[in-house]
Amino acid sequence: MSSSLRRPRLLPPLSVVLLLAAVAAGRALAVPCVGDCSDDGTITVDEILIGVNVALGRAPMASGPQFDTDASGTLTVDELVSSVDAALRGCDPVQPTPTQAASGPRITSLSIARADQSTVAPVGVDELGREIYRSLNGNGIWVIVEAAAGPSGLLPGTQAVTTAPLFPTDRPDIQVVVSRALGNGSPTVCDNQDGVFGGVPGVDPPTFADDQVVTDVINELSCRVDGGGRTRSGDACTQDASGQNFGFAFVNPASQIQFCVRPAAAWAFPAGDTVVAARVRDIAGNPGAVREMVVRVGR
Repeated sequence: MSSSLRRPRLLPPLSVVLLLAAVAAGRALAVPCVGDCSDDGTITVDEILIGVNVALGRAPMASGPQFDTDASGTLTVDELVSSVDAALRGCDPVQPTPTQAASGPRITSLSIARADQSTVAPVGVDELGREIYRSLNGNGIWVIVEAAAGPSGLLPGTQAVTTAPLFPTDRPDIQVVVSRALGNGSPTVCDNQDGVFGGVPGVDPPTFADDQVVTDVINELSCRVDGGGRTRSGDACTQDASGQNFGFAFVNPASQIQFCVRPAAAWAFPAGDTVVAARVRDIAGNPGAVREMVVRVGR
């Protein structure tokens, strides 16, 4: 009776990480909660798997920014091992690094307009205080972003990128991301020309982290800005709500620039609620504070 040799079992990446953490030198004190994606003070297996997928290039850094303790934009082996160590030993919440307040332009209006370019009032606000705008079918509307000088005192920038970026920080002055995919969610940047009309990927939760995936989404939407940055109120894509000028005007009279995006059927908002987040840079490249709204499609 013959016998066969049994091949050694290869450990999957997660098991390797767990083994490294198990043999690490013990500590009496709890370690920082690296990778605590839910911000609840504990590390779960699901959260560690997010880190593993990011480390293997199967998911973007934006899906688990809590792993990136050195703000390098990448997940290192040390950071992944720290996360597993925290799961095994318990951990203390990571103290956030103080960030400088946004000095760039302030968003003076984030809203939608009807197909005839008349302005729309929000139907309410959600639990986070974000205004909710309703659309019946998710296309034919106008997404409106207006801004004015912020703490820097500098004018808002007017650049809208129309080509694929070369680096994660290669971004336009108008920056918009959506929490859910529009249309087919195609990752190809600027596929809205020459008869090819793809969709826009979603970023959930919305973030402006220096990640190539996020940059691609920002450039995807900036490619679809109609007419670039409009700096004269009379050139706005929204009708004058006051009725005094019988023409077009900014939604907010205090605005210094307006950006307009009109989703087509090929990249319409999906049914349900989609968060739209926007910010604008000034002429020196300083980004302003983020403002969000909810676009609700359906009755």
